[in-house]
Amino acid sequence: MSLVDATYVEQFSNPFYRFHPSTIEETPNGLAVLGHNFVASLIVKYDHLDKALANALSLKIDQEMKRVSDSLHHKVIIPELSDKFAISTADAHHRLNLREGKEHLTFPERASVIVPISDCSLREIANYFGRRILEQVGVQEFVTAGVKKIKVEINYNESMKKASATFDLRS
Repeated sequence: MSLVDATYVEQFSNPFYRFHPSTIEETPNGLAVLGHNFVASLIVKYDHLDKALANALSLKIDQEMKRVSDSLHHKVIIPELSDKFAISTADAHHRLNLREGKEHLTFPERASVIVPISDCSLREIANYFGRRILEQVGVQEFVTAGVKKIKVEINYNESMKKASATFDLRS
């Protein structure tokens, strides 16, 4: 086993982690659907590093980052936990009814995705990414490889506007 005791940081940034979703925003004129360009990245901080385990973990992280990005690419993100509207699904469509008012929006299932977030802020999307990565790769895989923290960043349109979510795996 090749173990390095110093703290080690690895960043996952890849053009394949770019995605172009649409989000639903409440405006003074009602609900609006806005298009975006997002880029995701993941920072992994190790306490110690087992190179063989870290290499295997890197492959899994890369695959899952692509999978999550692809699942949101060219889709309308519907925040399932929003208190602003109710969601129903029928006839292969998602319908959003504004809780206060008669307005509604309808999207084909193939063009939309219901995501367990409360709103479409960068921070909520970063939290969603992190939860999906941990769930699909497995928290134990990270811990076994010596990971102490992961941090997901979502960057809006390659600008300075970004948000992150940090997950401490040692607590």
